[in-house]
Amino acid sequence: MTLFDRLITAMAWASGAVFVALSVYITISALGRYFGLFFTRGNDDLSSFALAFGSTFGLAYALKIDAHVRVDILFSALPPGLRNALSTVSLALMALFAGLLAVYGWTLCFESFGLGTRSVSIVQTPIWVPQACVAFGFSILALQAIRMMVELLLDQLRVRG
Repeated sequence: MTLFDRLITAMAWASGAVFVALSVYITISALGRYFGLFFTRGNDDLSSFALAFGSTFGLAYALKIDAHVRVDILFSALPPGLRNALSTVSLALMALFAGLLAVYGWTLCFESFGLGTRSVSIVQTPIWVPQACVAFGFSILALQAIRMMVELLLDQLRVRG
């Protein structure tokens, strides 16, 4: 397993851990409110940040294990050459889309950092922190898509040559 594979796998595990921790936190918070014992604040902030982190950190691993949604009924009926061409195009589009989101995310992150922007809730989280997580997740997704596209093209060249 390469260093990049280990990074993607670690990001997926971190994503899952964040969702488990968030579900435990929300359950405890809901029970505390229901029984009148305590009230936790900042649930909205923490939930939205966890969702942003968890979803973007799992994207590259999902692409690696071919877990993204696609319509396979028609795809499997196509000839192998056309399937490979469509797979290459889809990976290129995925890399382009994720790359654009990463560039925009990093731009937004650096602007927020420079301005010292914080969330408007009681938690007052520096907003660049979740923005950096999202931008990093999309950056890794773009790199994984490029990597898979190059591997697919190299495999096609080996078959022809």
